[in-house]
Amino acid sequence: MMKKLDIYGKELLEAVKICRSMIRHEMIEHAVVDTKKPNEGLGDYLDKLIAKYEPSDSPRVILEKKARKVMDTLSGSGFNASWDYSETITGIFISSKFHIMNDNGYYVGWAHFSVLFRWNEPANEFRLRFHGPNSQYLARRHGLREHIENSIVHLVIE
Repeated sequence: MMKKLDIYGKELLEAVKICRSMIRHEMIEHAVVDTKKPNEGLGDYLDKLIAKYEPSDSPRVILEKKARKVMDTLSGSGFNASWDYSETITGIFISSKFHIMNDNGYYVGWAHFSVLFRWNEPANEFRLRFHGPNSQYLARRHGLREHIENSIVHLVIE
């Protein structure tokens, strides 16, 4: 049975990317991009369609829930920056900065990091990466890798 997903809106490039991703992950088999209804909010429309056509236990939905849970829960105690979320061909990337405090209680810098939840791996597996030489140095010096990984593991393992 062929499912059909119609997308209306001005943001064609984004709509095409989402359709290709959904087709690649076998959520839909066919996509039609139509610009006849430019006033309808594309984001809201896509959210409704994804909820309608995508099973709640699909790998994409599970990974998205895990990533959102990490973003919503990790706040304070060094996780003092906002989170960024993006989906790519590889998987779901979430990124932020960790505010590092020294032994005297003074903030000494930020360690920029990202977490990747890959499409083709189990939902409880992820990859943590620190960006830039300063962030990598601070992460090694203050043992951030273990701390951040432990914080995330407790959230994603059910």
